[in-house]
Amino acid sequence: MRIPGFRTWNLQAMFKVPQWKRTDITIGLNNVFDKRYYTRTTDSNAGRLVGAPRMVYIQARAGF
Repeated sequence: MRIPGFRTWNLQAMFKVPQWKRTDITIGLNNVFDKRYYTRTTDSNAGRLVGAPRMVYIQARAGF
């Protein structure tokens, strides 16, 4: 079964926290336009897997 091509757009921004050395906060948005797409898989659903919908995330990292 053919799976058509697709394109998704993702955004990400990182902010360094000036008061705390080696600490930053990242925020991001995956699949900005909430495009529906399929990817390949090897289980019993004919090789198709629905791709992830729009997702927002926040991530923090601190070094000691």
